[in-house]
Amino acid sequence: MTKYEFARQLGLKPRQIDNLVAEGMPRKKDGRSWVYTAESEAWYWKRKVDAVARATKSQLDGARTRREIAQAERAEFELAQLRREWIPFAEAKKVARGIAELVTARLRAAPGRYAYLWQASRTPQDAQQALEGIVREIITDLKSVMLEAGGNGSDRPRPRRRKRAPRGGG
Repeated sequence: MTKYEFARQLGLKPRQIDNLVAEGMPRKKDGRSWVYTAESEAWYWKRKVDAVARATKSQLDGARTRREIAQAERAEFELAQLRREWIPFAEAKKVARGIAELVTARLRAAPGRYAYLWQASRTPQDAQQALEGIVREIITDLKSVMLEAGGNGSDRPRPRRRKRAPRGGG
């Protein structure tokens, strides 16, 4: 059978047959031309079966490797959870929302709570000092509340609150 007939029988192009010959596919000389025999076809199909077997083995190896990597990552994840190094996003979001609400509440309460300090301010420097004191007190208050809420460092002594000056001038 000629190269063109052989290519048509296998569903290939003549150029692909030339490539297969270069890779070692057997053929026989018939006068001035080459003919492709049953031995050529057997070689082609054996090569295809071997390629599929190699691909299947490499796919299995790849799947095993991916499974082992996934198992290792899961074990690391579970360990991080046990060590409290990782928390679910929903829990982190809940904690962040609680902190934001706490900060918002403390800041909204600040004007009424610290108005007496502004009354005593006569100059911008006095006002700045009063404001710095207010900010420090709010931050200290927030830290102590957050430590209590988080359970970390709750054994630390709670900072003492300053006594307020009586309202109405002092």
